[in-house]
Formats: sequence, structure tokens, C-alpha cells
Amino acid sequence: MDVACNWHNVLCGKNRVARIFGAQKGASQMQIDLLDRGLQNLAERIVETTSVRVRDISVQNP
Repeated sequence: MDVACNWHNVLCGKNRVARIFGAQKGASQMQIDLLDRGLQNLAERIVETTSVRVRDISVQNP
């Protein structure tokens, strides 16, 4: 399986990927909020099915 990863930003939280990269890609604040809610929902579904807490995973030095 190939996976695209960002090693420095967590999925949800202060430095969440929607906040960091949404604006960079031209998303409005409303779109960023929607993207963030979707990613939070995805993280919850992953925990339910795999017990892996992807919401908080961050690797400082990959």
C-alpha cells in the first residue's frame, strides 16, 4: 500500500493538516472547517475499526 504522509503535522489539533494546507491550497475558512470536521470523522472511524489513534500521530524526525 502506498500512502501519502506529512510527518510534521497531526491530523487534528492546533497544527492540523486542514488548517496548515487548506489555506495554502486556496480553501476558505469555512472550507477548512469542513475539511477538519471530515478528517476528525475519518480519525474516529479508523479508531473504531482498527483501534489505532491516527488523530495524534506525528513523527518529528522520519
